[in-house]
Amino acid sequence: MARPTHSVATLRVELSGTQPPVWRRVLVNASDTFEELHTTLQLVMGWDDYHLHEFRVGDLRIGIHDEEDEVEVTDESRVSLGELVGTGGRFEYEYDFGDAWEHEVLVESIETVPRALARPVCLGGERACPLEDSGGVAGYERLLLVLSDPENEDHPDARRVARGWDPTAFSVAAANTSLQRPR
Repeated sequence: MARPTHSVATLRVELSGTQPPVWRRVLVNASDTFEELHTTLQLVMGWDDYHLHEFRVGDLRIGIHDEEDEVEVTDESRVSLGELVGTGGRFEYEYDFGDAWEHEVLVESIETVPRALARPVCLGGERACPLEDSGGVAGYERLLLVLSDPENEDHPDARRVARGWDPTAFSVAAANTSLQRPR
């Protein structure tokens, strides 16, 4: 009797416009819906899920379905990653339409395995994601500049806002701990 198989996808997620880059590599089930993928990306990037989001796969917009939305958006709970994207495919994930945190997602591979993942797994990454509501890439760059210059008049306020946040820090172990918590 043949054993059932499942597909897992290795994704590389990079926050567009950040230098040095803020990125993560994550292993997910290819059968995960975009709704589940959103939750995974929030956890591995370190966002707090305070804002709206959307995926763009080619011309297809995927997000939270709203009957009153003037633009057609595919319900993220009804479509899976593996249905739309294969190995080498790219798509975009935007979080917080005000700050416009654009992420480019590359499907590095999709492989067949004997069993599905119980939870996604973070495989790597670099740098902390920007603080929520920090003003997009321009605000993030300004915060980094001010934090690096103790002589800057805004330095004390920036330190207060950052509350010990270290932009260079990222922990695979901490990301995986977040992924293992009940949802």
